[in-house]
Amino acid sequence: MKKSTVLSKFEKKIDEALTGLYEARDVLSNVEDPELDELANEYVEELEEQIAEGVEKLREAVDNILE
Repeated sequence: MKKSTVLSKFEKKIDEALTGLYEARDVLSNVEDPELDELANEYVEELEEQIAEGVEKLREAVDNILE
């Protein structure tokens, strides 16, 4: 499989995962509790950072493997 195809499919799935994460956060925000909303936002921010770091490492690995 071509590198561009792998990366495209990978990034699409990451986007879908992030969309699910945001939708889950929105469910909690509908409770209309400021503390819960703040906690959910903090958790989502932490996960976004971890996902971004992991995605970058995986992109580099794909680049190295599929040169």
